[in-house]
Amino acid sequence: MDNQTKGALAEALVISAFVGKGCQVFLPVLTAPKYDLIADLDGTLLKIQVKYCSKDKLDARGGRHFKWYSPHKFDYFAVVQPKLRAPGHHIYLIPAQNVCSKFSLTTERKLAYLIFDQIERIRAK
Repeated sequence: MDNQTKGALAEALVISAFVGKGCQVFLPVLTAPKYDLIADLDGTLLKIQVKYCSKDKLDARGGRHFKWYSPHKFDYFAVVQPKLRAPGHHIYLIPAQNVCSKFSLTTERKLAYLIFDQIERIRAK
């Protein structure tokens, strides 16, 4: 699967996850923004940067592309990763302020960022 297809798949899965939790999702008309979509959680608008990660570890540089991200350009990273031993994907929602040059999404940290749990935490605020 090429990178453009992986990106489109990741965005579709993240949109599906938000819609499945009763959120509205908006896509930018232009590709220039530093985020891929906006999710409306009960009136709270969240700018989301979506990434597909086929490795077991994702770092703040955006994987192999070594692209640096500023946490002021979006609110959350949504990271889509294929399951290793089963069909389907894991989706993680990581607050942008947690992302810095030393951040990595390792196996130990993944459970804290599962998208459905994160959506409920944001709603509870």
